[in-house]
Amino acid sequence: MLKGNKMNSHTKKRLDSSIRFDPRTMKVFLDSGILQLTTHLGRKKYKIKVPDYFQKYFAWEVKSLNLGINKKHCLVKVVVEEKIPEQSRCSEVLGIDLGMRNFAALSDGQLIPSTEINRVKRKYAHLRKELQSKGTRSAKKKLQALAGRERRFMSGWNHSLTKYLASLPYGAFAVEDLKGIRKGRKGKVFNRKRSNWAYAQFQSYLQYKAEEQGKFVLLIDPRFTSQQCKNCLHIAKENRKGKTFHCQECKYISDADTNASKNISRRGAKIFFEQAVVNQPYISAYENKVVGV
Repeated sequence: MLKGNKMNSHTKKRLDSSIRFDPRTMKVFLDSGILQLTTHLGRKKYKIKVPDYFQKYFAWEVKSLNLGINKKHCLVKVVVEEKIPEQSRCSEVLGIDLGMRNFAALSDGQLIPSTEINRVKRKYAHLRKELQSKGTRSAKKKLQALAGRERRFMSGWNHSLTKYLASLPYGAFAVEDLKGIRKGRKGKVFNRKRSNWAYAQFQSYLQYKAEEQGKFVLLIDPRFTSQQCKNCLHIAKENRKGKTFHCQECKYISDADTNASKNISRRGAKIFFEQAVVNQPYISAYENKVVGV
C-alpha cells in the first residue's frame, strides 16, 4: 500500500495559496480597519480598507479569517457570525417563479423581465466568439480583460433583485427547487441559455438576505406548477400555450408565469403553516457571512 501510494499524484500547495487564521492567531477591528496577525516574525499589525457597505457587519462576531492573493492584491476574507433574528410576524408567502422569458414572476402580479440580462449575455457571447476566432496576442489580452465581467454583472443583478424581494412585507418566500434542471438536452441554443441561468446564485442570495430579517425561503416541488390552474387546481398539459395559461376546466385565463407563481405561493403557504403548527426547529443553511476586504 505504501509503495502504491508513492506512485499516486499528490496535490502540491502553491507558494501563494491562502492561509486560514482563527481567533487565537488574529484580531480584526473592522470599524477602525486594523488587522493583527501572528506570523513567524511575531505579532504584526496592518491597516486594511473596509468598504462602507460592510458597516452592518461591524457588530457581528469574527470567527475566522482567510488571507490570500488575488492577482496583484492581498485579499482578506473575514467570516463573521450572528444569531438569526426573531421570526417575522407576517405570515403571507410570496411565490416566485423563475424562468428565461421573465427572470422572475411574483405571485402579487409583478414581472421581472429578462430583456437586459439576455442583451448582456448576447453581447459577451458575440465578443468571445469574435476574439476566439482571431487568436492573436491582442485578442487573448482582450479575452482576459473580459473574463468575469458577465459573472459580475449577473451577481450584481441578483444582489439588487434579492435585496428588493427581501424588503417586501412577506414572512416567507417560496421558490422552485430546480436542482438537476440542467439534465437532458433540448437543443444547442436552449442548452446554452440554460447553462448560463444563475438560479442557484439567486436562491443563495435570497436565502441569507431573508434570514437577516427573520424571514424564510421555502423550496417547492416544481412539478406541474405551470400546468395547474390556480383556481380549480385542474392539471393538464393543454392548459398552457406559450405565454398564456387557459384552463380547460374552468376557463380561467392568465399569464402563464403569474399563474405558476400563485401555485408556488399556495404550496409554500401549506408548508409554512405546517411547520408553524408543529413548531419544528429552524436550522439555517447560511449561519456565517463572508466579508471580503
